[in-house]
Amino acid sequence: MTAAQFLANVQDYARFHHMVMITDHALERMIERDITRRMVIKVLEKGTLAADPKWSADNANWEGKVTGTTAGIRLSVVCAIREGAMTVTVVTAHKSAR
Repeated sequence: MTAAQFLANVQDYARFHHMVMITDHALERMIERDITRRMVIKVLEKGTLAADPKWSADNANWEGKVTGTTAGIRLSVVCAIREGAMTVTVVTAHKSAR
């Protein structure tokens, strides 16, 4: 999957909130870091890809990091798309330096 395809899929899925899955790990980190689901979705909708997505053979999915600013805070959201699935899974999220 190309970077453009990955980002387009992430942005499309993020427009429909039921297509965004958040892992337990990500939810725990979000709570610790005072990051809301809405903030994560905004970054997924409007952010940019930090690097080309990588194929994870262990998880059988494409993984990438989307960065963006929401509520005046710069965030990085690590997410994954499984081949053939119509969802994006948030793996973790953290505040990032400007």
